[in-house]
Amino acid sequence: MITDFFNNIPDKIYNRTEENMQDEQPSNTPVTPHKYSAFLSKWERDSYGFLKNVDYFFKDDGQIDWRKMLPVKYLVVHKEKFKSETYFKTLVIEDLDDSQVLITLPGYKYLISLLGVDSIYTHISQSSEIFASCICNIEVSKNPYNNFTSATFCGVADAHINNVKGRCNNFLTTIAENRSFCRAARSALGISTIMSEEELSDNSTVAEAAANNTSTQSRTWLNDLLSKQGLSFDQFQNLMLAANIEGADAWKQISDVSEDRIFECMEIIKKKIAKDKKEKKSQKDKIAS
Repeated sequence: MITDFFNNIPDKIYNRTEENMQDEQPSNTPVTPHKYSAFLSKWERDSYGFLKNVDYFFKDDGQIDWRKMLPVKYLVVHKEKFKSETYFKTLVIEDLDDSQVLITLPGYKYLISLLGVDSIYTHISQSSEIFASCICNIEVSKNPYNNFTSATFCGVADAHINNVKGRCNNFLTTIAENRSFCRAARSALGISTIMSEEELSDNSTVAEAAANNTSTQSRTWLNDLLSKQGLSFDQFQNLMLAANIEGADAWKQISDVSEDRIFECMEIIKKKIAKDKKEKKSQKDKIAS
């Protein structure tokens, strides 16, 4: 019964006398601040989701001017926009427009921290010694630009030995992950300036490096794969013919395989290997049952 409930309440709570209410007053004992409060306060946000201790710059259309928010140390010159090396050395990065600069990975991390995020999730969808791809989802904190509701932005990126520079082909998964993060961040921030790691150069030095990578490493990998699987050249050729690879009937040796077909051929072999393993396992399961 309700009356029984109230009868069981202690008098000090139910009978709120003046004396009891005085006992309930907050203590005047000073609260000792947390030893890191001075640092943690720098990340406090207002009701609009903006950091309280940061001055935000805005464009005439009301969008945040992220270029003005970004320290110069996070910008690099987009060299491919300038043909003259002499002219390039005289550039002042602050005077360049968005299409003439690149933003580094730390720069995008800095900007996304200013925007505010609730979570960042990355998933490596594919990874091998020649190719990697990754998906990144960034869940942005509530702010006026998404009507104070949660919003998720997705970025998809890949990396293979023909679109990375120098020794970066040893870190394809990491590069793909970084690229996917920056593409998701670009969508969340509403900017188009690419990340420095995404730059694809057409100059002779990089083109020559890419050609060397393709002609040496990729053919070595193909030969190693065939050797590991015990496939002769004739077996390899027949497999490619069955897959309708154009020009495979004219091959006499591995060096006849065009550079743009090597990676495709390797993927076909790997799929064949995976299929054979699956069939063998299925047969063993049937025998065991």
